[in-house]
Amino acid sequence: MSEQANARAVLGPFTARETTYLAGAVVLALASLFSFGRTRGDFAVIVLGLLAPLAAAAGVAWRRLRGRARLDLGSFSLDQLCAVVAAAALVVALGGLGGAGAFAQLFAVLGAAALFVASWGASWISVFGADYVPTPGVPLLRRDIAPTSPVGWGAGFAEPGVGGHEAGTHGTTSGGGVGGQAEAGAPSFGASSAPAPARSAVPRVPHAAAPHTSVIGSSAAPAEPEPAAFWFAVPDARPAVNRGTGAVEFTVEPGEWFLAVRTLPEGLVVRHDDGREGLLRDTDDLELG
Repeated sequence: MSEQANARAVLGPFTARETTYLAGAVVLALASLFSFGRTRGDFAVIVLGLLAPLAAAAGVAWRRLRGRARLDLGSFSLDQLCAVVAAAALVVALGGLGGAGAFAQLFAVLGAAALFVASWGASWISVFGADYVPTPGVPLLRRDIAPTSPVGWGAGFAEPGVGGHEAGTHGTTSGGGVGGQAEAGAPSFGASSAPAPARSAVPRVPHAAAPHTSVIGSSAAPAEPEPAAFWFAVPDARPAVNRGTGAVEFTVEPGEWFLAVRTLPEGLVVRHDDGREGLLRDTDDLELG
């Protein structure tokens, strides 16, 4: 698991890359309508210049508005299909230059170029590449989409820097396992004031990454500002849900370390090692790393 900043929204919930793709699809569709009947290959113009780009853009908008991290169609991700549509539309638009309706064809080339850059350019344009969750070994266009910040139109993503707790560094464990005993005076996170139960399971992250344990609590007046992220484990399996839809994103399993990226009144925003984030509402008896 690694820290991942949210992508920056520039228009509602949409990022610069998504806005470029949506705008390119609209320009290309309008240009295709104006050039229909004036160029050869009207079927290709309708399919690759109008229907396919609009369908791809609708998928991009729907994914962001629904707060989905990814959308697969068969064995392809949505972004892979968007890239194919962009390349095909650019070829058709360039092939129509020089014929009748040259003004509309010029706009078709501009729209198709916007699709192409928003899709294929994400690997070399940093502001576009920031849309994707860093996932080693996974091609860029198959990675999950990062949530936007600030929160857009009902996308349900968490704003950065809202509250948070710091992982404790109050005592070391012995024997390579993860101890569950908290230091004296450490507050408890849930209703119970007893230390979290001892665990013998080997954590998923290297021991050096989380060598200390404590029990987190909600104090009335913290002595100093606390960073947002900390590692924790749970005594039993608990669901982490999507804040926008309420659907279960993944399960926080016992015996493994998970990263809480921020603390909210309704629970913890937890990040999975594949980049997904979910809200953990049950925060009783957490064991900190």
